[in-house]
Amino acid sequence: WDQMNDIANYLKYYFHCDVQKLLKRTENFQQKKLSKEERLYSKNKYVVKNENLPLPKKILLIDDIMTTGATIESCGILLKNNGATEVCALVLCGVD
Repeated sequence: WDQMNDIANYLKYYFHCDVQKLLKRTENFQQKKLSKEERLYSKNKYVVKNENLPLPKKILLIDDIMTTGATIESCGILLKNNGATEVCALVLCGVD
């Protein structure tokens, strides 16, 4: 089940948000299978999906769960390095 896809569709349909999938994974792995230490050091696992298109200036990243913040941090840096001027994050659940 892709809960993030469901959330994106909900935002698009009910709030008329411009939902875009701007990033893609460079490796076929799941973060949930990594330890906390492995998550902290597993950076640069994403790339901009279409480098030929300019990114929106303001981006809201939405993540279903955050454990270390490493994914949001690396994605935010990647988006800013590729032209976004403001990147914010919305996390639905956090884990200690």
